[in-house]
Amino acid sequence: MSRKLSFMSPQKRKFWRRLANFRDNVKKLVEDAQIFHGLLQNLQQIATINANTPIVPVTSSLPLNEVFGRDEDRDHLVKLLQEEPKGESSKQSYSVVAVVGRGGAGKTTLAQYVFNDNRVVEHFDTRIWVCLKRKLDIIEHTKEMIQSAAKRESPQQFNLDALQYDLRKILLASKNILVVLDDVWYNRKESQREEDWEGLMAPFISVGKCKVLLTSRSAECPVALYTKNLIFLRDLEKHELFSIFRHYSRLDELYNSNLQHDLEAIGLKIVAKLGQSPLATKAVASQLRYRRDVNEWRRTLEIADFKDSRDPLIWSFQQLEEPLQRCFLYCGVLPRGLKFSKVMLVTHWCALNLIVSNDTRIPIEEIGGEYFEKLLASFFLQPFTNKTSNTLWYTIHDNFYDLAENLSRDDCFRIEDDKAIEIPLTVRHLSISVGNIEQYVANICKLENLRSLTFLAPVEVEDSSTTLNEIFETLTKLRILEFCGGIPYKKNLPEVIGTLKYLKVLHIGFCSSIKQLRESFSNLYNLRELVMPEIMSLPRHMSNLINLQNVEFLDKNNQKGPNVPPIQNLGKMSSLHHLPEFHVKNEKGFEIQQLGQLRQLQGHLSIRGLENVQHEVEAAKAKLAEKIGLESLELDWNVCENWYENRDLDSEVINALQPPSNLKNLIIKGYAGARYPEWFANTLIVQNLYFINLYWCTALELLPSIFCSWRNCYELILDGNLALKALLHLPGNLNKLTISLSPSLVLISEEDLHSNQRSVLLNEQFVISMIASCIECTNPDKDFMNIHYNEWISFMQISIITKKEYSEHMLVLERILEGNTLSFGIDQLKAWWNCHTERIKFIYSSAIQENRIKSLSNLRFLNLTSCNITNGALSECLFGLNSLEELQLHCIMSLTTLPSEDILRNLKCLRILRIYNCWLLQSLGSLYAFSSLEELEVSFCPCLDLKKENNPNFGLPSSLQSLKISLCSISSDILKCNLPDLSTLGFQSCCSPPSLSIGHLTSLISLKLVDCRDICFLEGLQLLCNLEELRLTQVPKLEVKKSVLESWPGCRESLYINSMQWLKILLSLDAFFPPRMLFLEYIEEEAISLDSDFESEGSVLYQKLGFVERLHFFKCKTKCLPTSLRNVFSSLKSISFQDCPKLSSLPELPESITGIEIKGCPVLKERCRYNGEDWPKIAHIRWKDVA
Repeated sequence: MSRKLSFMSPQKRKFWRRLANFRDNVKKLVEDAQIFHGLLQNLQQIATINANTPIVPVTSSLPLNEVFGRDEDRDHLVKLLQEEPKGESSKQSYSVVAVVGRGGAGKTTLAQYVFNDNRVVEHFDTRIWVCLKRKLDIIEHTKEMIQSAAKRESPQQFNLDALQYDLRKILLASKNILVVLDDVWYNRKESQREEDWEGLMAPFISVGKCKVLLTSRSAECPVALYTKNLIFLRDLEKHELFSIFRHYSRLDELYNSNLQHDLEAIGLKIVAKLGQSPLATKAVASQLRYRRDVNEWRRTLEIADFKDSRDPLIWSFQQLEEPLQRCFLYCGVLPRGLKFSKVMLVTHWCALNLIVSNDTRIPIEEIGGEYFEKLLASFFLQPFTNKTSNTLWYTIHDNFYDLAENLSRDDCFRIEDDKAIEIPLTVRHLSISVGNIEQYVANICKLENLRSLTFLAPVEVEDSSTTLNEIFETLTKLRILEFCGGIPYKKNLPEVIGTLKYLKVLHIGFCSSIKQLRESFSNLYNLRELVMPEIMSLPRHMSNLINLQNVEFLDKNNQKGPNVPPIQNLGKMSSLHHLPEFHVKNEKGFEIQQLGQLRQLQGHLSIRGLENVQHEVEAAKAKLAEKIGLESLELDWNVCENWYENRDLDSEVINALQPPSNLKNLIIKGYAGARYPEWFANTLIVQNLYFINLYWCTALELLPSIFCSWRNCYELILDGNLALKALLHLPGNLNKLTISLSPSLVLISEEDLHSNQRSVLLNEQFVISMIASCIECTNPDKDFMNIHYNEWISFMQISIITKKEYSEHMLVLERILEGNTLSFGIDQLKAWWNCHTERIKFIYSSAIQENRIKSLSNLRFLNLTSCNITNGALSECLFGLNSLEELQLHCIMSLTTLPSEDILRNLKCLRILRIYNCWLLQSLGSLYAFSSLEELEVSFCPCLDLKKENNPNFGLPSSLQSLKISLCSISSDILKCNLPDLSTLGFQSCCSPPSLSIGHLTSLISLKLVDCRDICFLEGLQLLCNLEELRLTQVPKLEVKKSVLESWPGCRESLYINSMQWLKILLSLDAFFPPRMLFLEYIEEEAISLDSDFESEGSVLYQKLGFVERLHFFKCKTKCLPTSLRNVFSSLKSISFQDCPKLSSLPELPESITGIEIKGCPVLKERCRYNGEDWPKIAHIRWKDVA
């Protein structure tokens, strides 16, 4: 046992172990809360794509190929896009330019050429690129738009209202917007309804100057995209087409000038036969690329008959080797426009035995990869890059897709609507995009040759156990089975799943509720890939699946989940390529040496339970160094077992776990050794490390000197390293640095060291009263408990360092954690204050350590959490960080003010500043000195004074775009400064003056006042004409005067209120137009009633509520809803109820509703279950989430 804790009793040490475990539980609760919060507004919607192939925006990037003959067209389009919109588009608030041409003429290439032109890039601050499907999918296309505009991964939401709200927030912050809609398909008789197109374009109405560039084969467009600016794509000249042919046949690479001349002459004649199609020219040229025989080119010229536009593509197909032809034809089962990864398609080819291999030494996946590259080089597949992801995505050009569809008609079949269709008995590959499959089951079961079956939508059947079991029992020769939208089984897959002995790929979407797999699942010996939702346990004989290569478990956000159930005797599964997690246990079959046989592991591997490794020899048998495919490694010791000890065994084990040389990400958790692994000094191993996370490595006192030479390390996280004393060695090229919960580390300047430490100790009574006031304003949550835990750990570590007895004050704080209660009264605050006083003494008696943070000139992100850093030391840190873009200060209890004006003015790149839970912070200093600050968030800083009369230098920077303050005191003049670009303003649980003046903030888009109980007036609210979002909840004294707001147009997107009286006043305003989304929060009345003014069909209130599309009830004490809800909210599309425990029943709901969500409403949940009392009222609703 460590001497440092020798004064502790056995009960105390036991408590420490439990507390460490509690820390993890708290963090998980916080993470779960964040996930839950992100899902509140989501209704389960159709999953239209494979779980492995999420829809992402088609690239706007030009391919590496050159563009020929389109410079004039590009310049003309750029000029049209830069012109001011004219009268024709005023109705739409956006103007449209259409490029029309036949398939393969180069419309997409031209659009990319324009999109990336420097003039366009400079003119439009937001550019969006979307490739449309033939069957318009508003939800998926809206997600693509958000991803393209925000340059981030598409949101994990499936509710159209929420998605369009997110999109509009992005658009409203932009001045000039360009939207490219690539490949628009429209036919007035056969295509989508006009309402669908209007719904797709709705977010672009009244968002500033917006231009839409679309490409289409037809000049006929939906009304929502009507335009007179039609650009009919001209045919390329003969010499321009030959330039394309010459480029892709690589004639310029020939060194024999005579051969080059002869082939050019023949090439000119071939081009003359190709018509005017650039795509056909590329395809034919790519097939001739490696043929350098004149006679072969002549034979091609004589044989090839390119009378029809499809003939060159058919000829190119015929030139492919037979295995390549089969692989390409399989693509006929994929939905048109699907974006897929190389891994997905190759996996399917392998599972269906479409790949031919004559060399058993070469993995079949590698050969499949070569097939893929050949099809790519021949233009049968098209690449594009997603700038927000490291994954490359691909698609198929419509002309080639038509070819695959026609040639594979007997083998590949797609069901894409609810019309009854006879499925040919010869079909081998079937994809189904409709949910209700009852009418097709009989036909499906007759398909004796079926090898792949994909359900793209959530399966809807009355009796899943009968319907799907019938499919499983009949189609025993399936190789691929995919339920992309989830499967309707409740807890287990049926036993009959074990009869699919030939199955190689099984995908089950994340919208499923399966918790475990039956033992019969272990009979799927040929299974190569398993993707399904996170489950509790796996079959006991899971290791029988010796051919399994990839196993993934999806979380609620359809992402790879972190938790994988343990697999006994995993070493038998030597084919595994991807294994997210391995658990070491003191049980047979779970030893770490099981990893030794898994030589093909790739990607990320997390090894948990390393405290169960008894000897370094065991660890060495894992043979991590041989797993050259690993790029990310996590080594995890159970924190609660050994976090307070220095274990030499940990040092020996980690030395034996030497990773491969191409490792990029390294995470070490719970390591209790006092030495860094020896392989840290091996340059060949660490040279590629990009990301390092040292979490809860409690015995490490210094960073290794070798860190300085790690030139490729760009992100470092130091979290919970209790013994860390100095930052002498930091990688010089760091872009991101996080230092959290390091109580032994003291950053203090020489000036601070010589100052009077009492100057940072405020008046005890004042501090305690201010903290207590903030706590009274809100209910302490799990985040607050996490803060308290970090504080207690810091105090404990300092008492160990200073060798002081475990004080009575520590016992008071300990009891809060032991009871897992959030009670934090005056006695607890006094105990905290006394412990904090000891901490200040410790800080100001410490020796000065060299501060290397200031030398990180490339640093862009800095997060300091629960650290001992003084005012002067923070100034020293920030002085040299000229590239810093984001600064986060969390729980810094030794900080009383931000740095001086000179320091802040030097941070010219800083855009984001977040300050949370700095309880003794009094001043933000010369905040106005920031020249580029766009976002400022301040929360729970009870001693912070934001009043100008007390801080003459206080002022907000004019560059500010978002200001959010919570649990602080604000003054009436806080906003009395020049804030021309402020678009987001939020105050929550703040002590405030009776009146706030906001009329001059004309750029405001979002205004939120929550739990601000002192505010009575909002001066100038009627002047805010651009508001999209308004939230006024728990502001009981606020007066809403009709006479003042008579001309106010309201907020266009969402309104949050907790008073039906306010709703009535707002709707009665002549100029007020109702928002699309209405949120009723914290309603106290047991019964919400709509009086005659609401219910009368001729009344203004009745008519205005008819425009509301989304209605949300949150934390209401209401027991019943008005029976007239069905008639009043006639356009309602979705309704949701969250945390309304007293709500006991539903009224009749509008027929227009397509989605309902019920969470935290136990009574209502039971009534709305299948065959429950209220089930008939929601049975007609397509998307139901009752949890």
